[in-house]
Amino acid sequence: MGSAPTFPTTSYPTVAPPSTDNVHLRVEVDRSRCSTPEPSLNSRLVHLEAQGITISIAQLVANANLHFANSGMDDGAGEEEARMRAAWELLRHWNMEAVPHYRQPNRMVLRVAEQPNSRMTAIRSEVLAIGVALEVGIRLYEMPYAYWAATEGLQAFDLQCSDDDGNEFRIEARGRIDRTNVRTAIEQVHTKFPNADFSHAAGVIFFPRTTNRGRKDLIVLDPEGKPQAGLANRKYRNLLLHYAPIFIAQGGLVRRFGQRLRTLAKASDIEFQAYLATGDNELQGVPTRRARTSLAWRGTLYLGTFFEDFVWPDWLTSISPPNRGGVFFWGVAKEIVVAIENGALATLRFPVGEQAIVDRTEATMAIIMPDRTALIWSGTTQDLDRAERDAVEQQGRMPA
Repeated sequence: MGSAPTFPTTSYPTVAPPSTDNVHLRVEVDRSRCSTPEPSLNSRLVHLEAQGITISIAQLVANANLHFANSGMDDGAGEEEARMRAAWELLRHWNMEAVPHYRQPNRMVLRVAEQPNSRMTAIRSEVLAIGVALEVGIRLYEMPYAYWAATEGLQAFDLQCSDDDGNEFRIEARGRIDRTNVRTAIEQVHTKFPNADFSHAAGVIFFPRTTNRGRKDLIVLDPEGKPQAGLANRKYRNLLLHYAPIFIAQGGLVRRFGQRLRTLAKASDIEFQAYLATGDNELQGVPTRRARTSLAWRGTLYLGTFFEDFVWPDWLTSISPPNRGGVFFWGVAKEIVVAIENGALATLRFPVGEQAIVDRTEATMAIIMPDRTALIWSGTTQDLDRAERDAVEQQGRMPA
């Protein structure tokens, strides 16, 4: 009989969060199976080829959390926090850093550590490729972050969203360290999409590098062909699924609000169209609460919950954990919640390519996501009030 396994019971050491340094990714477009693309799509392709993508390492890690969607890792702080933790735990030992390109010192490129464990290198390449592919999808199809979802099961693609007409945008991601086995990766993507039906679907192959040398950082494959019609209003169904975990994590009657979003997202076309037209009685009803409290932060009112006695994730904030206490607020901008209640999802606007805003002081850290959700950690509620008051006073002193 074997002995029972034992695990460390001490607190984790403080871990540095993902770097906020920007890196520049050069883009190659493979038009080998394409006819002339639709003009607006072609202009976005040309722009990607000419300008590339400038993005922070932290944003790439945040995007990569979708690799862990639907994996059921919620430890009590919500699915999104759990996915972010999983992405960073996997990627942080890769020593990702922004370094000057060896021929273009003004251009910062992403470099990762060369490691002998090829299995870990492969999975890290695939996870980070999801973060890159999501950013490509956002810019190529002009569909903001909040409308994208990871596909479930053994789908022929990794990421999906839809426009108002139900046409689907699909992304298949691949990661290849140091640009190895590129031809095989291209053939795998072509196998996924054998009919070259790519005006609303694309393959993205990302090349993390162990040096500061090299050519293009990623290839976008075959964005050409006829659009594929999907479920009606899939765009807005994805949006409800995107926000549901924030309400579910709050528990109690607020949990019912989040569960109702998931039910609506799977409703029939007739039921969902009725919701978009008039809202939902259960979401608007008195027994169902949309939040436990609210917090005004930088001029925006967020509806959510304070998680008291919450030891914040020091792997993300770099704020040393307290002996006791601590507070975490997770919420959604009020205008988003009101639109969800009333079915007015078509009125929401999310700027394409907007990045997360990281706001850090000695005792407080806030992340304002492009979907207008707020994740804020602090030692006490008094620290939160002080940070907000200082910001307001600083804005008042700024010249017009």
